[in-house]
Amino acid sequence: MSVIAPPVPKCSKCEGILDTVETKSKDKWCRKCRAEYQREYVDRQYQEAKAEGYSEGFAAGYAECRAYLMRHFNPHPFGQFRGLDIVTYLRELTPPQR
Repeated sequence: MSVIAPPVPKCSKCEGILDTVETKSKDKWCRKCRAEYQREYVDRQYQEAKAEGYSEGFAAGYAECRAYLMRHFNPHPFGQFRGLDIVTYLRELTPPQR
């Protein structure tokens, strides 16, 4: 009479030996695969938050900068400016006080 060994549970991602018992998730991953996925997930969240923060900051800064420049150019509605004049003006412009 031969004894049949129970099947060795395998990781569904790398096909290695399953070294953890995770009952909550549907995917049965080993610790190495789960840690790798978690690192990638956290990095992705960081990159998304960074991109979102940059775009929101840029939009806020753009609106503020545009309003500031409009206030300074409004006194000259019919003025004709060369590009070099505008660049020189922007270099000498003091930033708005907060």
